[in-house]
Amino acid sequence: MKAPPDNPGKTVAFPVKNGYRIARCADIVRCEAAGNYTTVFLANGQDFSLCKRLKEVEAMLPGEVFCRVHQSHLVNLGWVELWVREGLVLGNGARVAVARGRKDGLKSRLI
Repeated sequence: MKAPPDNPGKTVAFPVKNGYRIARCADIVRCEAAGNYTTVFLANGQDFSLCKRLKEVEAMLPGEVFCRVHQSHLVNLGWVELWVREGLVLGNGARVAVARGRKDGLKSRLI
């Protein structure tokens, strides 16, 4: 059974080089792809890299909370503060581009 999207205790175990990195879904701000690797950015300013494609990381995270907004970006919708012409501005100040083909889907999830 899936935890509700607003459940702050929901965690995900990401396989890393020497074990697993446990992160609460609410603390994951965004994920960014770089080829076969994905960098996960956390609310506390830390980040870590995984030897997984973004599509695999996306499958590990709850779809009610996370949205693929670009070929290289997956964001936690709870961290979106502003949507400007250039893309999204997240609560930690990060800016993320939104692909033209994903704008309608994102709009329906945010509004």
